[in-house]
Amino acid sequence: MLETLAGRLKWEPTPSGIRVEMSPRLNTDLVRTFAVRAYFISLYFALLQNFFNHIDHRPHSRLPWWGVFLGYGTFILVLRCLDTATTHKTLVLDPSGLTIKVRSLFGAVSSKWDYAIAELHNLRFVAYSKRASVRNEDLQNEIQVDKDYDTRSFFAGITEEEASALIARMMEIYPFPKYLPS
Repeated sequence: MLETLAGRLKWEPTPSGIRVEMSPRLNTDLVRTFAVRAYFISLYFALLQNFFNHIDHRPHSRLPWWGVFLGYGTFILVLRCLDTATTHKTLVLDPSGLTIKVRSLFGAVSSKWDYAIAELHNLRFVAYSKRASVRNEDLQNEIQVDKDYDTRSFFAGITEEEASALIARMMEIYPFPKYLPS
């Protein structure tokens, strides 16, 4: 039975570790970005169509070609927003490994990562910053862990409170040393 850990995080103990699920939340920044892009793309196509109408001086009674692109773009925008709003993330940690699954639209597993626990170190929460040196891949708060000499990110969009609770639970299972054990 899943219990609330913090915010959107729910967890349960497994025989040798923990399983944590992060429920979806609509990313309003992503929706705003796609809406602005769709607006400027449609404006570009409308101006282009208007330019061609003035050149050939013929009225066009059928759907303009830019309307097809606008309709397609709107459809993609709606699908992307639905995908973001339904993305469900699961983390399973035990003494042998860390598994992260991301299930998106209609429950399909869109990605899965398996890591051997001995290769992981330096577990941390990274808050999004507009500074280029701290900028995260998804432009959101996230949890990061180093694997060998590469940084892996997961649970993008997590709040600091959720991350603190999750990291505390994860440290109970494996201490995640600061540097790669030699």
